[in-house]
Parts: sequence; C-alpha cells; structure tokens
Amino acid sequence: MDHAYAFAHYNMARAMGQKQMNEQALAELQKIGEVWGTNPTLLAELGYNYAVLGRKVEARRVLNELRARSIKEYIDPYPLAFIYIGMGQKDEALRALEQAYEARSTWIPWLKVEPKFDPIRSDPRFNDLLRRVKI
Repeated sequence: MDHAYAFAHYNMARAMGQKQMNEQALAELQKIGEVWGTNPTLLAELGYNYAVLGRKVEARRVLNELRARSIKEYIDPYPLAFIYIGMGQKDEALRALEQAYEARSTWIPWLKVEPKFDPIRSDPRFNDLLRRVKI
C-alpha cells in the first residue's frame, strides 16, 4: 500500500527473481534504490539480477563497489555470494559463504533454503558448511 516501503519492493523483486522474471525484479530493485540508497543487500540483489541477465559488466561493477566499501565498512559476504552465483563463479560463491560463516552472518540460517544456492547444493563444500552450521 505504501509505495515507499522498500522492503515490500525488495521481497517482490526476490519473488520475481525466483520466477526468472529478472527484468521485472531489476525494475523493482531500482525503485527502492531511491529509498535504500546504496544498501549492500540491495546492491547484491541488483548485481545478481544483472549477472543472470547477462549484464556481467554491471554485475562486476556492483561487486567491485561492495569490495571497495568492505575496506572501510563491514559488508556481509553472504549476499556477495548471490552475485558470484549469478555469474556462475561457484568457487567464489563458496568462499564468500565460508567468510559469512566465519563472520557469523545473520543470513547464515537461510543457507539451506535460499534458492539462489541451488547450483552449489551438490558441492561437498556446501554440504560441509551446512553440517557446520548445524542445519
């Protein structure tokens, strides 16, 4: 009901992404950029959608921006794994998730059910991480 309620747009974008409606998801995410600004989670979702749409240059730009910011502020590595997954970089995604585990990311409890991680579910490293998280 409130068009400025960014979290509704964020969740709508995630749902659209799961239905492979990535152009629409991207539009939703861009709407909330005005409200959330450069929120790292929003940027990671943008990067993921750019990547799965084949817009690798934009995805890489988002990833580089988040990495640069991580020098001065804490950037949770968990959502960075989204971008790596979108770009097909499974090893990097697993490294980011390992860092998220070590940093005790608040996102870790979602590890088992996050659909974006479907491409790495069969990887023994992912299953080892699930075991250590005790999920």
